[in-house]
Amino acid sequence: MVATNKKRPIKIGSVFVLLSIICMFAMFFFLLTQKVRNSNSNDFIDPVEISKNVEITDSDGNKKIVELPYTINTNKPFTVSFDIPPMGIVSYKTLNIGQLYLDSTVMVGDREISKFNVTKKSLVETSSTYAFLLIDIPYDIDDTRVTIKCNPILKGKEDYIIDPIYVGGHTNFLVYYLFKSEGISLLFTFIIFILSITSLFWIKFSEKNNIQTNSFLKISLISFSVAVYSITRHDVIVYLFNEYRQLLYYFEFNSLMFTTYFLINLIQDTLDPKFDKLILLAKLITFVNFIVQSLLALTYIVDFEKMLIYTYITMFIHIGIALYVIIKTDGEKFEGKKDVLRTVIPCLGIFVVSFVVYYIKKSLFAPVLSYSNIIVFLGGNGYYLISNYMNTKSRNVDTVEYKRMMKIDELTGVYNRYAFDMRIEEIQRNKESVYVTLIDIDNLKPINDNLGHYYGDNVIIRVANYIAQCMSHSNIYRVGGDEFIAITAVEYEEEVKKLEKAVLFVDEVSDKYDVTFSLGKSFYDAKEDLTIDEVIKMSDELMYKNKKKYKDGLRDRYTGDIL
Repeated sequence: MVATNKKRPIKIGSVFVLLSIICMFAMFFFLLTQKVRNSNSNDFIDPVEISKNVEITDSDGNKKIVELPYTINTNKPFTVSFDIPPMGIVSYKTLNIGQLYLDSTVMVGDREISKFNVTKKSLVETSSTYAFLLIDIPYDIDDTRVTIKCNPILKGKEDYIIDPIYVGGHTNFLVYYLFKSEGISLLFTFIIFILSITSLFWIKFSEKNNIQTNSFLKISLISFSVAVYSITRHDVIVYLFNEYRQLLYYFEFNSLMFTTYFLINLIQDTLDPKFDKLILLAKLITFVNFIVQSLLALTYIVDFEKMLIYTYITMFIHIGIALYVIIKTDGEKFEGKKDVLRTVIPCLGIFVVSFVVYYIKKSLFAPVLSYSNIIVFLGGNGYYLISNYMNTKSRNVDTVEYKRMMKIDELTGVYNRYAFDMRIEEIQRNKESVYVTLIDIDNLKPINDNLGHYYGDNVIIRVANYIAQCMSHSNIYRVGGDEFIAITAVEYEEEVKKLEKAVLFVDEVSDKYDVTFSLGKSFYDAKEDLTIDEVIKMSDELMYKNKKKYKDGLRDRYTGDIL
């Protein structure tokens, strides 16, 4: 029969993964070129909030005094005016403005101090993109009236949220945001970001491949995705990477897309395999959603924000499938169900709590997301690390015990033939000089033949215990049915004489047969030419000569003396 090479079918899932990777890299390099600059410094002050007595003027000249934050619904130009409050010793002031998707010009009195223009071809065309600006007020301006001329450039009418504006000394803004406002949550986010990446590399180069390791990997991926999303939601990051805010915007929405994808990955290969097709479908939905949204955004047809509803639908599909598979999987047949529950439930908790906080108080959204993420990462991976450690420790204990049992004679409790062979190899390897004594039980054959092996075993056990007790400084090995070998590095003439004279008592045996033993002792000198095997043979010959004398009646059984 001639073997034929069959072409392996191309998997649809692999094609989608490849297309997604291509889209991701294409988007990344495209957005790197989309710098958006303003005319001011990129530094950061301890701010004073401006939120009251703010004047809004629409395109028709209608004025309204409002309190920030304030939402205005328009697609026509409007202005925002306010007075700079006195700042005491601060002479060089800086405005801190967070604005959505629009062109803006900042005026102090009649003088233009800053102009912000959205790029002609922008990836995003909704109010979701966010610019975080610090605008220095020139020192030679005495006027305190600020006017921001806003020009919406969206395709359709949108709601614009005007957030509170801050003013302060230039050098203190970074300190304020890092240490008073977002510092702790941002620190936690970066910790999880670094830990998750470190974990991914550790698992990648680790040779272990088990449920705990796979779960550790998948939790790290979930935490990494949430960390990326959380980073893009911090004002400090938006400011520091202001020129690449479209890239941040891209990471924000795509990390959101893949968060629940990694959740689906968590249950794959762990629960009932009959749901594999359902899980594969959920994963394909993610890639289809990602590829379609990326293409529509790159071609300026639809913005990510407009398609956010489809991302939400995908996320809910993932969560629904995950819960369905978990509920339908028999926990008794698939032990991984409990481990999955310990991870999935906290992850779902992150999504629920974060969404609730987002709609109640958006300013707390990023911190809550960061704190929740670090709890899940440390809790989930901490559990798997401890579990893996305990399993490894248990296996090591079992291995040690198994190795010990391999060397122990089951009947007598002394070392067995395997242990003896290991010891001989060790002596040869280390070139040790030792005394070797062979000990053979007398009369064991007639005891077994006439009284039975039960009594013969009792004799063997009694002899082994006595030898071990008498020669406590030696290693005792049972190398045959009635044959023992003692190995020690020190001289033990007195013990040998004691053994030669010993007559042991064994119940229901001693009244019929003498329980004695014959022995032969030799010394192995590692410096001499004789090998250890030759020395053992010498001891064996001496033992048999001694046994023969006993059988021929030439040795007194009570004194051990030669007659």
